[in-house]
Amino acid sequence: MPDSSEIVEVLQKMLTESTGTFFLVFVGCGGTIATNSGGEYMLKAGPVVNALIWGATMMVLMYSLGHFSDGFFNPAITLTLSQVPLCKAVIYVGAQIFGSMSGSFFLYLTLDATSPEYLQNVEMMLTRPTGSIYAAFLLETFGTFVLALVISDVVRDRKEGRTTSGLAVGGVAFLNVIISGPISGASMNPARSLGPAIVFWKYTCLWIYLLGPIAGALGGCFLYHLLRSSKTSRVAPVPANLADAGIPIGDSYRILIINASQYS
Repeated sequence: MPDSSEIVEVLQKMLTESTGTFFLVFVGCGGTIATNSGGEYMLKAGPVVNALIWGATMMVLMYSLGHFSDGFFNPAITLTLSQVPLCKAVIYVGAQIFGSMSGSFFLYLTLDATSPEYLQNVEMMLTRPTGSIYAAFLLETFGTFVLALVISDVVRDRKEGRTTSGLAVGGVAFLNVIISGPISGASMNPARSLGPAIVFWKYTCLWIYLLGPIAGALGGCFLYHLLRSSKTSRVAPVPANLADAGIPIGDSYRILIINASQYS
């Protein structure tokens, strides 16, 4: 039986992941709708503005909520990169999907059902390919591959006290939306696509946005650990007890330890 502190920790992370995914969907999709409803000038700048909205949203979430949980807000990343037991990972994924559904529903409440743009606004909340489904699948896979590769290093940055994680993840989201957005919608997140699909009961091509991100996250995680293992293998292990090893502890060996610790 888990103790009370562990239960509190799980509940805290569930709330964080749910809140973060709610914010991601509500602000990201809401910003997309507002951009495409802003007249001719906004329509021309739409792709860049949309990318800035999604990138800035991810950056804000990483900085504001990331320290309460892993701050992934993405089932594909949680299932592949999270270092928690599978049962907890599934719980966090459920919280993320619930947050996405809630964000979609609250955004739906803000829409005017009598407006001629109503159906168009609903479509903007959904992720669907505009061209080839295979091209969309490849873009979703590759986009999440890059995202997982960056987030893998972000997790290490947090452990070492560096604070550039939000900029890195936000920058990747911005670039992916610029490149993949016109073709696939640049979801890179099963929860972001599944939430609106459930709320509006529209599941066309949903498999692209479930399987593609998971495959990409697995690939990005694998490549990162492959690169890390090849880097650390070039450093000779330092004896745990220098005195027992018969090695004098001098300044030269201290320098060696410092240099080796940079790769650990």
